Amino acid sequence: MLEHAPIGIAQHPAANGKRAPPMQNPDIKQQQLGLQALRAAYSSQNLSPSALVRALYPSLASAQSSKSIFIRLFGLGELLDAAQRLEAMPQEQRSSLPLWGVPFAVKDNVDVAGCPTTAACPAFSNTPTTTAPAVKALLDAGEGWGRILRLSKLE
Repeated sequence: MLEHAPIGIAQHPAANGKRAPPMQNPDIKQQQLGLQALRAAYSSQNLSPSALVRALYPSLASAQSSKSIFIRLFGLGELLDAAQRLEAMPQEQRSSLPLWGVPFAVKDNVDVAGCPTTAACPAFSNTPTTTAPAVKALLDAGEGWGRILRLSKLE
């Protein structure tokens, strides 16, 4: 089980010339995914991290299957576990984390413990045991889940 679960491993759209599929869920609009909008929705209890995962996962899975963005997408169960860990935090702790419940992306040339770092080049692949300090700082600020974006291939 992932303590802090990024959503998956993804790629830059230029890496394969494909565009990401449009968001499938009509209840979540792009403008509702900004930091202020998410914080407002969470604080008014109109949205929870688990509900956001459930709403976005079909689009994320579609992007992963087409390889238009994601190299690796964490499973729905893993993402829901991470979201539920966030939801289990006391309100005081949530309030102290400026990025509580905000999804994020990590390029695949930045280490995330347990996830292959490839820089879109299999010859460079390694699986780190530690997470890069920048990613750790995001997780410590309350980002409980994210995804790893694929870098355009190094040549």
